[in-house]
Amino acid sequence: MTIQNLYFSVDDEGSVMAVLGSKGEVLERRSYSAAGVATYMLPDGTVGPSSPTGVDIGYHGNPIDEVTGLSSNKDAWCSPVLGTNLGGSQTIMRGNNRPTFEATCIMSQACEKHEKDCNGNIIRTDRLILPQIEVTATADSSKGAEALAKEKAMTMLPKCPDGYTAKGPTSFVTSRIIGQ
Repeated sequence: MTIQNLYFSVDDEGSVMAVLGSKGEVLERRSYSAAGVATYMLPDGTVGPSSPTGVDIGYHGNPIDEVTGLSSNKDAWCSPVLGTNLGGSQTIMRGNNRPTFEATCIMSQACEKHEKDCNGNIIRTDRLILPQIEVTATADSSKGAEALAKEKAMTMLPKCPDGYTAKGPTSFVTSRIIGQ
């Protein structure tokens, strides 16, 4: 069995648009409908019924089911090749070892202080947005990496000044496979 290194050219949403060989040559082109149905093409644009390279990653970087040809957009997907559940991350690597996931959490905190009149009605609100922090963590699952990144971010989040009340925090977490 010959092992060939393949590389992917993806769009902003992680959808595989082209599969490249080890020297950068285009082996396959793709386009997608709004619903994520792939159109597979040879380098010259000739349309075919399936992926000429056999790559099973497609729309938004999600695995393509062999039976239905649809992308799995679920939160978790069981890979029979890896024998484990994979999260909603862009799963663009394959092998016999368990993957390592990296998650990045960007978190910010808003703080408010209310000034009230003699009847207790709020007449003014001062709002502070504290500097956002970015934390990265790794684990053997996307959910585990995301939880670790959030936990780390919470411990590093700046505290509100005296007299201010925390409103939040707000966070944005992404994860991806970084190795196997």
